[in-house]
Amino acid sequence: MGQLVIEELKGDKTAWIYPLADGEFEPVEADLDPQRVAFKVRHLSTGDRERMLQKMIQRGIMKRKTRGGQEQIVTVLEKTYERNKLFAESLVTDWHGVIEGGQSIPFSLDQMAQILDVRPDIYSALWSAVGAVDLFFGKNGNAP
Repeated sequence: MGQLVIEELKGDKTAWIYPLADGEFEPVEADLDPQRVAFKVRHLSTGDRERMLQKMIQRGIMKRKTRGGQEQIVTVLEKTYERNKLFAESLVTDWHGVIEGGQSIPFSLDQMAQILDVRPDIYSALWSAVGAVDLFFGKNGNAP
C-alpha cells in the first residue's frame, strides 16, 4: 500500500454512479451522460451503515430475525416506504436523468423513496455503491 493521507479520508465523500439492471453500479468517470439516469451517493462507513440499520430497527422499519441459526435484519413489509425514505435521506444527495411529464425533475426524497419501492435493482445498486471504498477513496485510500 502506498501513502495513506488522513485528510483525504475525512469529510463528506460523494460520487456519481449509474445503476445497472443487475443491481450493480458503474462509476461515472467523466461528464454525466444525458441519456442515462445517475445518482449522487454519499459514502457511509461501516459505523454509519450500522447506525442507519439501528435507527430503522428502533423505528420498527426493520427487525432482527433468526433463520437457520443465523441472525438477519429484514424489512417489515408495511414499512418499506419508510425504509426507502430513510435510506434515500442517508445515502442519495442528487439525481440526473429522472423525468416526469417529459421534463427533468429536481431531486426529491419522497420520489426517491417511490423509485426505490418499484425498482429494487436501484436499491441494490445504491447499497453496493455506498460501501465501495474504491469509488470514494481510490487506490490505496487516496482520493480518486
